[in-house]
Amino acid sequence: MSASSYLLTVLGEFVLPNGQQAWTSTILKALGLVDVSERSGRQAILRTGRAGWISTERVGRQARCHLTDSGVRLLAEGAGRIYEFGQPQTEWDGDWLLVITSTEPAREARHRLRTRMAWCGLAPMAPGVWISPDPSREKQAVEELRELDIAGQTFIGQAGALPLGPTSVSDLWELDDVAARYTAFTDRFGSERAMAASETAAELIELVDQWRIFPLQDPELPLELLPSGWPGTQAAAVFAARRKAWSSPAQAWWQELESDS
Repeated sequence: MSASSYLLTVLGEFVLPNGQQAWTSTILKALGLVDVSERSGRQAILRTGRAGWISTERVGRQARCHLTDSGVRLLAEGAGRIYEFGQPQTEWDGDWLLVITSTEPAREARHRLRTRMAWCGLAPMAPGVWISPDPSREKQAVEELRELDIAGQTFIGQAGALPLGPTSVSDLWELDDVAARYTAFTDRFGSERAMAASETAAELIELVDQWRIFPLQDPELPLELLPSGWPGTQAAAVFAARRKAWSSPAQAWWQELESDS
């Protein structure tokens, strides 16, 4: 994981729910728990500031970080998606969502389009064509296209005489790779043990940082389209249980550091 990735996790897990501000020294100590050097941490803070998600102010000899309005929106949206993520649809009426882009975006816009469509749970079916078995993702996908200034159309309906089979679905969303990642996540965090407060905070950062990758990889397909014994369900239960157990001691550790600073 990169320093910037860990920083976003720290901002979302600790800074956002604690007044949307924190001492830079506290943030750097939290990053140090997961082996991010002070230099790398400061560079990540600088990059995040340039992106417009945080601002800093001098308070005597120290610096205080504040989440900007854009940063709050980004982290709040991410938190909602991450913490509620992990349960496949239990009922599916067979409807598919197709999003078709009618213009060819520039290279940077194409990368952003791929990332945002993946965040919406859509897979690239062909050049300029994106698909999802969850029509409720249409609104979010349209908003992303408008933000990127990319024209397109959407269609919702049933598959025809040649529907997508399990093999096609697995290939579109690379389900074998996602399943392996879920298994590795469960192996990493499946066992609970007694820990000091600082170690608990470190484990919570690792837990959330690794989990927040899954919404970009797993479209939460209906059960009918998933392989039997799908490991995502167990991984979601592990994530919920560990975060519930570790949040209070980790937050207490954070608040003590803030008070000391």
